[in-house]
Amino acid sequence: MPVDRESVIELLQKTHLFRSLTEEEIVQVAEQFESVFLEDGQMIFREGANANSFYIIFDGRVDMRRGHGKTETRLSSLVTADYFGAEGLIRGGKRSVSAFANGNTIVLRLKGPQFHWLLQNFPSIRPNFEVAIHTHHLVERVRLDWLGEDEMVYMMVRKHQMFLFLRLIFPVLATIAGGALFLNLYLGKTESIFLLSCTGVLWVVAIFWIAWSILDWSNDYYIVTNQRVVWMERVALLYDSRQEAPLYTILSVGVQTDQAGRIFNYGDVNVRTFTGTIILRRVEHPRQIASLVEEQWSRAKVTSRKEEATAMNRAIRERLGLGDTVQAKTAYVKSKPVEVKPGLLQSWFANFFRIRFEDGNVITYRKHWFILIRRTATPAFLVLAFLTLFILRLFNVFTWWSVPATLTLCAVFGTGCLLWYLYEYVDWRNDIYRVTPDQIMDIERKPLGTEEKRTAPLESILSIEYERIGLLGLILNFGTVYIVVGNTKFTFDYVYNPSEVQQDIFRRMDQRVTRKRETEAQAERDRVSEWFAVYHENEDEIRRLENQKKGGETRDFKGFSG
Repeated sequence: MPVDRESVIELLQKTHLFRSLTEEEIVQVAEQFESVFLEDGQMIFREGANANSFYIIFDGRVDMRRGHGKTETRLSSLVTADYFGAEGLIRGGKRSVSAFANGNTIVLRLKGPQFHWLLQNFPSIRPNFEVAIHTHHLVERVRLDWLGEDEMVYMMVRKHQMFLFLRLIFPVLATIAGGALFLNLYLGKTESIFLLSCTGVLWVVAIFWIAWSILDWSNDYYIVTNQRVVWMERVALLYDSRQEAPLYTILSVGVQTDQAGRIFNYGDVNVRTFTGTIILRRVEHPRQIASLVEEQWSRAKVTSRKEEATAMNRAIRERLGLGDTVQAKTAYVKSKPVEVKPGLLQSWFANFFRIRFEDGNVITYRKHWFILIRRTATPAFLVLAFLTLFILRLFNVFTWWSVPATLTLCAVFGTGCLLWYLYEYVDWRNDIYRVTPDQIMDIERKPLGTEEKRTAPLESILSIEYERIGLLGLILNFGTVYIVVGNTKFTFDYVYNPSEVQQDIFRRMDQRVTRKRETEAQAERDRVSEWFAVYHENEDEIRRLENQKKGGETRDFKGFSG
């Protein structure tokens, strides 16, 4: 049984793939698709097979898998309006994965000749496929340990390659010039070893400059999943940060470009959210990427409305005593908890110095243990020095002081240094950061002194970013989390695993917003279901009055006719 063409047109209009087409062009495209009904578990294509069709999911789910038998793994689960199968057709290769229906599913199929007709007649569609293919390759190469269990990456891109080439102009010219000069000096059998050495060093530096530029460019990513928008920025051995926002917090999506951007097809995609603005800078195909973000944003809103309708149906049935036949679902999309797993050595040190711990719903952080060691290094060294001095005197390594005098000296100054050490340790322990279900706290308490406490409600947070700076910050996994609250900025300084701290705050913000929305939605459901209950309770009386009114009118009519 074919799918209604109007429904196909409606689906294509909502898909970012065809956002650039007119209504008449979408009608032409819709006529090329054929609907295919699949049963649960039915194979659509097998890994290694020749690519001969492109698919869009009309209704249901499709699992993408790799491997065979016991080695088979599920890579992703696609849903309505997702598409697959384009890479093999565009690249002219074989299928890199297998596709199976997950439940009874309807897909729209476009065979190979029709697919190439589509690209030839509507070239504005091709960049969308290029972004999807590029995303697929990046996701396979880059580890994204912070992804949630049911989270799927729809876009993963870097800055436009032109900006890499611009960064490489000077180091490449320097490499060529340095190599040419070194070769000229070497072949000319110059006797200046110093000049040869300097030229060789400059040439090696230029080569490292090229490698550094490529690595630095390749480590910056912009990512869109079915739950959030993410900007990852990393400078090898120096800097690591991630800024993100859930889809439900998006307020608007815009594209900004200039004349050069229009010529070379790059620009900025500005994603404005409740928690700040995430800018996808200098990305290729900016309008196509903006359309993809808008589609995922729309999907999140549609999912929210559907789940709210389900919850409303359930509330009404429960209120009318009809039984709970509708499965309860969360009324709003929630970000999945993200687990960031540090290394074994990092975890051991973190637990040893207890720099992160939870007490009920309150998470407390202290500065990294390295900060404690740095602050206590001098008094600790002096304590060990005085202890060593006393031991050396006991073994008569020196004899110009008596044992009692040495003991007194070491005891007095060693005790003072020990108290100094304890002061720094207590001061370190008393500087804490807290995240509660409602607010964040920055507490500084001096030993035997004053306490300063700053708080801010979670709903006032505009943006959250983190950074790890320097080689030690990356190796020991500590950094600073920046939290913008109105016109002020909170900083969680030198905290262990700052990406996890960022996720903790995001999760609490998500939970608070969700609780607030669910409370409002529950109040609305209670109000509507109460209306239905009141109507239901008075339905019999309303019908009786209506029947009496109809009976009276009939008698009046008969009396008049008689």
